[in-house]
Amino acid sequence: MRDRKVLTVSAKDADVDSIVAHYHEGQYDDVLIMDSEKNEATAKEIAKKAEELGIRTYYGLNCADYEVKSGIITDVENHASIPAFVRTERYEIFGVKYAIARTEEAVFHVLGHLKELSGKYICFSNVHTAVMARENEDYKNVLNESAYTFADGAPIAKLQRKEGYIGADRVAGPDFMEHMFRDTADGQASHYFYGSSQKTLDALKEKLLNKYPGIDIRGMYSPPFRALSPEEDAADVERINAAEADIVWIGLGAPKQEKWMLAHKDKVKGVMMGVGAGFDFHAGTIKRAPEWLQKIGFEWLYRLFQDPKRLFSRYFVTNTKFFCYLLRDLTMKHR
Repeated sequence: MRDRKVLTVSAKDADVDSIVAHYHEGQYDDVLIMDSEKNEATAKEIAKKAEELGIRTYYGLNCADYEVKSGIITDVENHASIPAFVRTERYEIFGVKYAIARTEEAVFHVLGHLKELSGKYICFSNVHTAVMARENEDYKNVLNESAYTFADGAPIAKLQRKEGYIGADRVAGPDFMEHMFRDTADGQASHYFYGSSQKTLDALKEKLLNKYPGIDIRGMYSPPFRALSPEEDAADVERINAAEADIVWIGLGAPKQEKWMLAHKDKVKGVMMGVGAGFDFHAGTIKRAPEWLQKIGFEWLYRLFQDPKRLFSRYFVTNTKFFCYLLRDLTMKHR
C-alpha cells in the first residue's frame, strides 16, 4: 500500500463529516482509523459512513498502548499477534551472543523498557564486527556486556533462522533508528545524539524535524576526532545527562562506539545505542543502498562501491574471513 495515499484519523473526538470532507479534499485513496478499541462507537460510525460512500477503510490495531506497526505481527494459532517482548534466548556466533528479533519488535521492547535500560547500552553487530570479536577477546566481551546485541547482518540473521528461530531477522542500526523515530514522533521518548561531524548533525536535525515535527530532540554534540582528556570526557557526560534524554544515540563508528558505551555504562542517563553510519544515512550525507539490495544481503557491496579505498578491507576481506571462520567452526564441531 506504499503507493496509496492514506488518511489516518483518530476515533477519539472525531467528527465524521469533517473526516469525509478532508478525505475528498485531499484526494486520499483509503482511511485508517486509529484508537478504535477505546472509541468503538465513533470508529464504527466513521466506518459505516465510509462504507456508504464506498471508501476503503481499515482499523488500526492497538495493544498495551502501542499502535501496532508492520513488521511485528506474527500468526499464532490462526491469530494475528505481536511478541510481548524480545525473547531471552541468544544465538551465539564466534562467541558473540546475539539477541533474536525483528526491527519493530526490538523497538517495541525498548520503548516498553526505557526505565530499566537507562544506563545500559545496545549494539548492532554485523559481519565485520563479528569477525572483529572473533579476533579480539576484549571486543567480544564489549558486545556481550550490552543489554542487547542485535544482528545487523543478513548472514547472521539467516543463520538464526536456519537454526529454527521463528521471526529472526536483520535488525540494522539505521532501520532501528527509522522505526524508533517514527514510533516516538509524538514525543513519547526523547533523543540525544553524540558523535559524527557538526555538519552531519545539523543536517540530521533538519531532516528529522521536517519528517517528524513532534520528535523530542534534547541535544546534539560532535566531540573532537581525537582521544579526549578525562576532563573533556566528564564534561561530555555532564552535558548528555543534563539533557535528560531517554535515548542516547552514539555515532562514533565501530569498535570505538561500543567501547565508549561500555566505559560509560551506568554513567550516562538513558539507554545508549551505537549506530555508526546511521547518523549519516538519516542526515542524507551518505546514500543508503536500495531496499532490494538490503533485503538480499548486499548492502555492504553498495557501500563498498561508494568508498572502495576505505571499505575494501572492512567488507571484502572480513566477509571472506567470516565464511572461512564459519566453515572452520563447522568442521571442528563435526569432528
